[in-house]
Amino acid sequence: MKIPKRSEMTTRAVAGRKAKKDGHEFEHRLAATFDELFGGDHKVDGRPCTKVDIMETISNRKYSVKSASKNHTQVALLSAEKFIKHFKLKGTHSETFIRQFFGYPNKECVSIVESKHPEIALSDAEKKQNRIYRDNIDKKVSNAFLKWINKNKVSLFDVIVTRGFEGDAVDTVIWHKKGSEMIRMMSVVAMLRRIEGGKWTMNNTTLEFRDEDGKKMFHLQMKGSGKKYNSGYHGMMFHLHV
Repeated sequence: MKIPKRSEMTTRAVAGRKAKKDGHEFEHRLAATFDELFGGDHKVDGRPCTKVDIMETISNRKYSVKSASKNHTQVALLSAEKFIKHFKLKGTHSETFIRQFFGYPNKECVSIVESKHPEIALSDAEKKQNRIYRDNIDKKVSNAFLKWINKNKVSLFDVIVTRGFEGDAVDTVIWHKKGSEMIRMMSVVAMLRRIEGGKWTMNNTTLEFRDEDGKKMFHLQMKGSGKKYNSGYHGMMFHLHV
């Protein structure tokens, strides 16, 4: 499906702000195009705590719009605290894994991993990132989390793609590659079928999800950028691949 080109160029601005502005403009143009093609009344949903970017007000159909410069883009950035609370992982091996693998945020914004784990021969990279890599985590702990994430892959998909922790559920994910006016529409139901047949695996620093045909759908990493070592830096960042 081809979306009409915008008539005016946006003014030059800081890259991050410009990208956000361009994304909002694209969503508004997309909503107008959907009105022309399909009828109805499509509105851009600007609320911050929702997966919904465009909603058709008559049918109540909801769309999530993802713009990317590569073949993958961030689909969710979750704090470890909220993740542990939402999935009721307190006191489990999975909680231990999350805290070690995604690191130790603190108000002082200093690396504390070495003082918390003097018994582990941490690499310079681990000390710098204020976290522990899989190979230095007790196997029963990392295996427990891998077992948990595969057992709960559907409910995890619901959080990272469909509705977030408590928002409205989207019906369709729209993939837009930056620099192009073409889009790809993916039914959440169809994506869910791929989730049911796939599995999560883990390497030393990240996790990835592949469907039963071996195609990568997601990867999960510690964010590892921005101000050290706040909760954002240690966030659980999920990327969607198309």
